[in-house]
Parts: sequence; C-alpha cells; structure tokens
Amino acid sequence: MESSDSIAETSSLAALTRTRSGLALVLLSLVIIGLGVAFRLVNIDKKLYWHDETYTSLRASGHTAEEVIAQVFNGQEISIADLQKYQRINHEKAIKDTIVSLGKEDSEHPPLYFILARFWMQWFGDSPKAIRSLSVLMSLLAFPSLFWLCLELFRSRMTAWVAVVLMSVSPFHVLFAQEARQYSLMTTIVLISSAVLLRARRSPGTPFWVLYSLTVTAGLYSHLFFVFVLISHALFLLVDENFRLSKVLLAHGIASFAALLAFSPWIITLAIDFQRMQAANEWAYAQVSFSYLVEKWILNFSSPFLDSGGYSLPIYLLQISMILLTAYSLYRLRRPARSFTLALIVTTAFALMLPDLISGGVRSATARFLIPCYLGAQLSVAHLLASRLSSGDLWRKRVWKAVTAMLIMAGVLSCSISSQAETWWNKDTSRVNAEVVSIINRSVSPLLIFIDPYPSNLGDVLTLSYVIDPRVRLRLVEQPNRVEISEGFSDVFLFNPTEELQQKLRE
Repeated sequence: MESSDSIAETSSLAALTRTRSGLALVLLSLVIIGLGVAFRLVNIDKKLYWHDETYTSLRASGHTAEEVIAQVFNGQEISIADLQKYQRINHEKAIKDTIVSLGKEDSEHPPLYFILARFWMQWFGDSPKAIRSLSVLMSLLAFPSLFWLCLELFRSRMTAWVAVVLMSVSPFHVLFAQEARQYSLMTTIVLISSAVLLRARRSPGTPFWVLYSLTVTAGLYSHLFFVFVLISHALFLLVDENFRLSKVLLAHGIASFAALLAFSPWIITLAIDFQRMQAANEWAYAQVSFSYLVEKWILNFSSPFLDSGGYSLPIYLLQISMILLTAYSLYRLRRPARSFTLALIVTTAFALMLPDLISGGVRSATARFLIPCYLGAQLSVAHLLASRLSSGDLWRKRVWKAVTAMLIMAGVLSCSISSQAETWWNKDTSRVNAEVVSIINRSVSPLLIFIDPYPSNLGDVLTLSYVIDPRVRLRLVEQPNRVEISEGFSDVFLFNPTEELQQKLRE
C-alpha cells in the first residue's frame, strides 16, 4: 500500500509540473519556502539576546562564569563595556579554552556547536546578528536534509516538497533559527542521521554505516538528548527486522558503539561534573501540577504548526486540532514509515514525560527538548497531505487542499506575529528584561545593582549589557550585606533583589 501511494504521488507530481496549474503550484511552494527564509532573517538583530545566548558568547569566546564573577562581582562601579568584553572574541583564548569552559561549568552542553560558533565569530564577527546567522544557516541546511529523509522514508518527492514547505514556515523552527544555541544544528543532524540510517539499511556494504556512525557522533556532540534519537533508530530497526538479530541490526550496533566510543571523552567529563550539573539543572525538577504539564504539552506539540504566543479558547482548540491531525496522520501511515516516525516521537516523549509524571519536573514542558518529536510529527503530517492531494477523488482533494492551506497560513501568521516581537516564550527567564530596560533607560543618571550572580543573575546582567544605555552604571556584588549605594545618581535600581534585602531597604 505504501509503495503504490508513493508511486501515485511521484507520478502526480510529475504530471503537475507538466501543466500550467501544476507549475503555478510549484512556484507557489518556492515562494512559501522563500518566505520561510525571510522569516529566519527578519529582525534577527532586534530580538532580545537572552540569558542562554549570552552563555553561548561566553563559552565560544573561551571565558568562564567563574572568571567573570571574580573580576566584576566585586562591588565596584563598572560600565557596560567592562561586561561586554566577556562576550567578545578574545584572541588570547583558543578552542581549548572553549572546551575547558564547557567541561568545567556547562558539561550538559557538548562542545560541537560552541566550537563552530567560535570559528563563526572569528570569521563574521561576534555581534548577536552574526552569531545567530550560524543558526540560520543550520536551519536552512535542514531543508535539503528533510527532503532527502522523505525520499528515503516515503519514496515520494511530493511528500518531500510538502514537508519542506511546512518546515519553512514552522513557527518553532523559525524561532530557534534565530537563536544562538545548538537546536538548529541538532535538528539538521537528526534529519541527516535518519536519512543515512535508512539508506544504510537498504544498501549493502560499510560506507553508509561509517557515515551513520559519524553523524551519530556529531549528534551526540551537539546535544545530550540525541541519545534518544539513537535509541529510536535501534527500536525502529528492531521492529523492522521482526526482532531478529539480522546483519542490519548488527551493523547498527557496531556503528552505534563506535559513535559512543568517540563520545566517551565527554561521557567521562559528564561523570566528573555530575554533581554540579545536577545542581545547575534543578529548574528541571520543579514541582508543577498535572494540568500545567498538559497545557504545556498541547502548546509544545502544536508549535511546529501554530504559535500565537499566548492562550485563548480559539487558539487552544486550534492547537488540539493540530495534535489530532498528527495522530490521524500516524494512524494512516504504513510500515516501515509508521514504525520509524512513531519511534522518533515516542522515544523522546516518553523519556521526558515519564520522569515528570512519576517524580515531578518540567523536562517535557521544555519545547526545545522535543525536537525529534516535532520532526516525526511533521514527517507524518506531510505524508498524509501529499497522499490526499494525490487522491483521484476531486472532493477529497479540495478538502485536503483547504487543510494544507490552513496549515501553511497558520505557520505564516504565527511567524508574522513572532517576527515583530522583541521577546517570545522561547526567551524564557529573560522575557521581562525588555520591560526592565525601558524603565532603566528612561532614567537620567541611573545606577543598576545586581546582587548574587547565581542562579541566573549573571546571564541577566550580560543580557542587559546589550540593550541598556551605555551611560548606565553598574555595581555587581556577590553578598547582599555588601551593598553600598553611592550618591549622585538620579535613580538606583536593584535587579531581582531577595526578600531579605527588600525588607532591609524598607527599614
């Protein structure tokens, strides 16, 4: 059934391109893809350079948080320029300093993206616009990677085109294409490694398995949660081979072992840094209600198609309809495509959801951790749309054309709204900083005091250093009892003060 569908779709696509209306449809697809590229570039330098992105610049430039705290959290007045030097390329630092910085203070983030970012900063500059352009490039590389994966999985060019069109205006992928973090890189590697796996599965010999091992190694060095993708690939092959120890399973096992062996230096780093890593990620264990998780799951699993940035009943119903469409598309799939996409979605989803449900936490509420799930959903929906658009039934074609148009419009409208916003939900802890800045910058002669660089104040002060007026003076102190307020300032602002300090100042 899958093969006949694919042949029909491929023939349909060929027929389409030979007609005037078909050519118009192809051109429209290219226009939508071009619009997606534009969304990735528009206002890229206007978005708030938030907490996590400042740590990208910090690590890529070879500095450590310990170094910054020791040199600026000393109670002395400093300028914006004194902070910004820790966000700039320092030619006294080298690649090894970037790796050491991560291994010592941020080992949960493997070094591949940060090494690439350092080279990028050296070649194109270290402004937010320049650094984010690396993520834009990685996001654009996802287009041909997705096209290839669709050809391998569905044997259908029409599915491949629909998938790329949907990804081009996907609100989630556009958001993270404009963020100086590793998520666009991870997305592309997930797609490439999956395509290589499917090619290796049907191609005898070792070259593609060697390539697969290399892509898995790159994936592990891009994000720790790539291990869930590796597991999903193993589960897919296990089902596809009817739970028999075949040559394909054996080859996959050898390739995976080689990749894990190549990743072993960072595994050792993780083991050494385990206690610090647990403490730094306490936020992931926050106790929240089940209703909060469900709300976030609905928001997250609809974000590849729709993102309004807020909550309302009509939007909520639309989000649920997107999830139901994904579920229906999975139901309509046939093996091996169904087992592949289900494995890609379920492995990561369960790995994050089950701990949250059993012991509490917000791992599964964090959208950027669910990238493999989104890719699986987009693959499935794209194939459903492509197969229905190829149907001989005119009425059904019209219905599914309308569904396809609505999905594309949802993505375009979502991207149009978020592209004009200075902050969005993906800025997380830094979303309120834009409001803080507008208040501080209105002051005539302000002093801004930061107290305690932990747990997030260091990232916040680095974020503010990009947007507050250069005339603002800063005083950074580690201990609340060392706060001294000098005279000569029109206004004194305390950023995120403790309850104890607020009470002390009221007395």
